[in-house]
Amino acid sequence: MKLFLALTTLFLAIFSTFSFAAALDTKSLISRDENTDMKFVTTELSDGKKTEVFSGETLEGTIVEHSDDTIKMFYGDGEELNLEELKHDSESNGIEKRGRWSIIVRLGKLIAKWGKKAWAYIWCVGAESMLRCDDE
Repeated sequence: MKLFLALTTLFLAIFSTFSFAAALDTKSLISRDENTDMKFVTTELSDGKKTEVFSGETLEGTIVEHSDDTIKMFYGDGEELNLEELKHDSESNGIEKRGRWSIIVRLGKLIAKWGKKAWAYIWCVGAESMLRCDDE
């Protein structure tokens, strides 16, 4: 009887751990943690404007909007983000490919897909709300 009780308890402990882990939505946990302390600092340039994206005190990336309706994006380390590559990137691998520059890559995907109109809309409504809802 004691053996049966011990095996039943062990089985329930293992099963409850797995069922709880399967119920968690990893995307919601990641997106909640990423957007906690985000700041956008805009500087006017002679031929457009530059927006720096900060997560806490860390520079996540830079968005440079030129007067000839082109947008260039750069990672926090200065490497240019290829918007054409992001446009054809599969959404199934999204989380793994984002890496530590997730905010700038997510903004880049939206801008690559919708163009300059997307950036104007993001700027108008606020990037925080766009990043909160972009995966849904």
